[in-house]
Amino acid sequence: MFKRLFLICLSVICLFGCKVEEEAFSGIRFETDNVIVEKGSEIELVVKYINEDSVDTTSNIELSISESFEGTLSKTEIISGDSVKITMPNKSGIICCLTATCNGISESICLGTLSTEISVYDSPIGFASVDAKENFGGLAKGEGYTVVKTRDELISAVKNGGIIYIEGMIDMSDGMLPSTGGGSTTKLDEFVASKTSYANYAEWKSKETNVSASENKQFSLRNDYKNKIQLNLKSDTTLIGLDSNSGIKGVAISISNVENIAIRNLTLQDAYDPFPSHEANDGWNSLHDLIGIQGTSKNIWIDHCTLEDTMKLGTAANGEKWQTYDGLCDMKASCKNITISNCIFRNHDKTMLIGSSDSDGSNKTRHITICGNYFQNCGQRLPMVRNAKAHIFNNYYANISGGFYSTSYCIGNRAGALIVAENNYFNAGSPVSDSAGSLCASGNRGLSNSGSYGKTFNPKEYYEYILDKPSDKPKENAGAGKLPVIQ
Repeated sequence: MFKRLFLICLSVICLFGCKVEEEAFSGIRFETDNVIVEKGSEIELVVKYINEDSVDTTSNIELSISESFEGTLSKTEIISGDSVKITMPNKSGIICCLTATCNGISESICLGTLSTEISVYDSPIGFASVDAKENFGGLAKGEGYTVVKTRDELISAVKNGGIIYIEGMIDMSDGMLPSTGGGSTTKLDEFVASKTSYANYAEWKSKETNVSASENKQFSLRNDYKNKIQLNLKSDTTLIGLDSNSGIKGVAISISNVENIAIRNLTLQDAYDPFPSHEANDGWNSLHDLIGIQGTSKNIWIDHCTLEDTMKLGTAANGEKWQTYDGLCDMKASCKNITISNCIFRNHDKTMLIGSSDSDGSNKTRHITICGNYFQNCGQRLPMVRNAKAHIFNNYYANISGGFYSTSYCIGNRAGALIVAENNYFNAGSPVSDSAGSLCASGNRGLSNSGSYGKTFNPKEYYEYILDKPSDKPKENAGAGKLPVIQ
């Protein structure tokens, strides 16, 4: 079974390690217009040995390519400054690495062919691929699959895991999700009436949310509602939307103490909490995450999904902001080996939390890749990182006029964070907030080069990846419905 690596990159100018911009560069540099092409196409690269920012045109450079590579390499030895051609195999969605060695220095560049589809046979990129099972996601349970169209079918299917295709938009709230923030539906009114002495949701809200700013208050309705919308995934599960109209709304997906999970090509909306708790001097706060990854969960891949809110926040009876959303994708506790790739995050405030406190988790094990994503109208935490190794590359950060939120900051660099940020395009808010952790920044647009791998980590020691030049390409490539699904 040939397993394909799903790639997100299209072109590159050059590739070299994190360094302070002012330092003179010595080492090997690759120059090319494209590192990812159509299957069967040719890539031409110029390979140079640089000595203190000057090109050495006399040294020999030895070249080698991945042992499993099925294409051709035109030369195995060149003079610094010469070109080499690589003919890519006639397969889509693959990756290989070309290694150049000169004067005791070696450097590699990854090359690939475009992926043109989504399949259960695709392999994850980034940290989700490290120590992953050979058969990723639901394939570990065999090649049989289930197609679900309703809430009941979905709940039944996830109890067994395996490969699950979702057709159409499934409402996990079973009709209780309102169309406007703070609003209600007949089903939500009936739910409140069945659990309390109030006739409907509006009456409950007007009476129960008129509290003082210094008061703590929680509602048992919160847990009752969460039990309706929470989807608990088992190990060895793949969820894939069949087309651009497939997804789940009003859902809280829990990935807790499990492994080998893939969620792809789904529009995920509104982990909405009609019954947030009031925290003294901190207002109303929800605890429902659209995707929550916690416990000892590992080898988790979220790819080509659209995660979004559709409702603006309302106001409680005491006049405070009625905060009915928590995180879009939060990662806590001892989870590890996670990749969030090619997704859209849209219309949300506290978007992606890695580590719930300064004492939560460890950067020795919590390793996360965030690449190729489009952050649109998101307020903060894109992500906010504590106690984790986070490789953040080729993402696009943007505010669009008229959106729910304006971005205050993108990457939060907090306690115990070891962050490598490469070739991102920052077009909204402050690129980085805080400096409690360590950051190695290279090749970004809107963020100066700084730091070094020595103070963080070198992603190439863990997995192969391709760097695109910083751009807004995720606007076109990220999210659900961009590629056909092959069953």
